[in-house]
Amino acid sequence: IDSETKPKIINGLSGSANDIEFLKNGDTFIVSTSNGKLMVGDHRQLFLKELLSTKHEIKALSIHPDGRVLAGATWSGQVLLINLSDLSITTIADDKNSRILSVKFSPDGRTLAYGVDDLVNKRGLVKLYDFSTRETRQFSGHRAAVTDVEFSPDGKLLASAGSDMRL
Repeated sequence: IDSETKPKIINGLSGSANDIEFLKNGDTFIVSTSNGKLMVGDHRQLFLKELLSTKHEIKALSIHPDGRVLAGATWSGQVLLINLSDLSITTIADDKNSRILSVKFSPDGRTLAYGVDDLVNKRGLVKLYDFSTRETRQFSGHRAAVTDVEFSPDGKLLASAGSDMRL
């Protein structure tokens, strides 16, 4: 991006945008909207169309490093995996007493971290889902919602940020 580049505007978004992620090709992106839709677009061809409609409002997105699966975090407590080739949805977490605010695949794609706002216990949690064992580990330490999670480029560290002003 340089100062000479003119912004491109793509119309047709259904609902307000919650999150956006580019696919590996760098042209195609996926947007989650406030009305439960996933939209797919292309910045070169300036198009946007509905990819999928869900019953959940997806607040945060992460695309697997191989580009075939999308993870979505919902304010209603679900973590969804969406197969981008057949659009099938698998729920890997469902906690109606929490809001899931962030989600991120590890660089090798073997784990998925997500940030939780535990509404009952009024604290934040980081959860780590292992795809090989299908087990979830839980880490506490935040006193309020975990608003973001991020892996280091080598995948050896996981950082979290919360609304409690802690890292």
